[in-house]
Amino acid sequence: MTLPIAAIDRLFDRLTLTYGSEFKNKWAGLDVSDVKSNWAYELDVFGENLKAIGWALENLPDRCPNLIEFKSLCKQ
Repeated sequence: MTLPIAAIDRLFDRLTLTYGSEFKNKWAGLDVSDVKSNWAYELDVFGENLKAIGWALENLPDRCPNLIEFKSLCKQ
């Protein structure tokens, strides 16, 4: 299973608005749909607990997180 791409789109919008080019540049040279699919797959573990993703968004670090760092935030 994977999270719906619409949820990942909203997540990417929020991270882009927060971190700007620092977030977008992480994926330079990659197909963004592949990146989003990977995030959807990895974050699916929180599909029954979207509050964990919400908590992570409310407690973002100063530096732009990658997927592993964002997933760790969700686990807190």
